[in-house]
Amino acid sequence: MRGGNSFSLCYNYMRQALLIVILFCLNCQAQDALYAPAVIDNYENGVLAYKNNDRDEAKVLFSKCISEDSSCFEAYYGLGLIHFEEKNFDQSLLNTNQAKALRPFDAKLMGLRGRIYFQKSNYPEAETLLKRAISIGDNSPENILYLALSLQKQDKYTTALHYYNELVNKHPLEQEYWYKRGLLYVDMEDYAAAQVDFKKALEIADSPIKNIYIHLATTALVLGDGEETLAQIAEGLKTADEDEKVLLLLIKGTFVRDLGEYEKAQNFYNEAYQLQNENPLVLTHQAVVLIDLEKYDSAIAKCDDALVFNPNQKEAYFNRGIANEMIRNVDQACSDWQKAFVLGSQKAIQYLNGPVCNE
Repeated sequence: MRGGNSFSLCYNYMRQALLIVILFCLNCQAQDALYAPAVIDNYENGVLAYKNNDRDEAKVLFSKCISEDSSCFEAYYGLGLIHFEEKNFDQSLLNTNQAKALRPFDAKLMGLRGRIYFQKSNYPEAETLLKRAISIGDNSPENILYLALSLQKQDKYTTALHYYNELVNKHPLEQEYWYKRGLLYVDMEDYAAAQVDFKKALEIADSPIKNIYIHLATTALVLGDGEETLAQIAEGLKTADEDEKVLLLLIKGTFVRDLGEYEKAQNFYNEAYQLQNENPLVLTHQAVVLIDLEKYDSAIAKCDDALVFNPNQKEAYFNRGIANEMIRNVDQACSDWQKAFVLGSQKAIQYLNGPVCNE
């Protein structure tokens, strides 16, 4: 399967997981507990509805199974999987909790629960469940991918890289794995490796990958390859939607700003502003170049606007601190840097520890 298909590899494997559970139910005479014919009929019809992409009907039929026999593990699992696909993660967790009470050590159930916890941002629990699922037999690509993502979210980059490598080696034509490993390399600040993976993902994709040119342009910019940066921006703008175009314009503005061409940078940032004038990232970039142009009051106003739309944007506080320092508003500058530091800005520390805030 290639990256341009409408359904991702992970989605197809989730559907396969339910179909495997179907085999358990169809062979339910071999189970310790026998299901009544009506339960089996409803389940089989639910499976058929699911295969025909009629999720609502499948949910109704699986629920009937449960109302007729509360021990129908397969129906709870089916409901949990469907709700997961519909991004109703709280309901999916409820269904899988009920399935867990019936079969606590089912590998596929454990993997699904791990994926649910990932989506609910409980990455340690996701990691634990996915590792258990893989160790007891469900080493499906989606479990390995979600495990890698869970590790990455916890900054366990080396271990995450091991699982991404496994996916890329086993599925070299699946662009998603190259792309996501590229994002891991960005987190690891290995931009050369990230660039290789992003290019590979683009090479094997059947259709444009959202944000791929943004990442290619950014890695080229960090690596100091100006020609490549501009080439990737130009290519990306050919197919960019509004969000992508805004980011590409910001990258282009940053490129010329790094060359000291502040007015050109301002023009690119202003072009992005015309598209999204409430985007705090755009407003913060405008503020930065206004500081370069020594228009400090205007820079402060842009930072104020950015913080209206995102009160937790550390860059807005940091840059407002710079602008306030330049107009000798020292107390406000140090207050801004303190807020930036609390929100995670490491570069604010040197200003807080410097002479301006310690006179």
